[in-house]
Amino acid sequence: MSDGERTGNAGKIRITLFVALHSDASMFVIERLQRALERYESSPFDLEIVNVSAEPRRVLCHSILVTPTLLAAEFDQRLVGELRNATVLDHFLQMLLALRADRS
Repeated sequence: MSDGERTGNAGKIRITLFVALHSDASMFVIERLQRALERYESSPFDLEIVNVSAEPRRVLCHSILVTPTLLAAEFDQRLVGELRNATVLDHFLQMLLALRADRS
């Protein structure tokens, strides 16, 4: 994996959300995550949404067993299933920012 793939666009933290797009629960999680990301000034995250039924090879490559899963491959961190909880989601995003700061 190249540095560009690891950090996303222009030094942003690439996060990948694995979901089953045809479920109401997944749509809720996508909206919740997008609202959480909007709160950050200068958009430090690069979000990619992966439909698990459309991209099974990527699911296997990243060992995704449960949806939703939010993956930050650069830091080998993932949040599994708890994306409905705004507090847990915010803590996860803050942790990623802290990990990035530690590397600087």
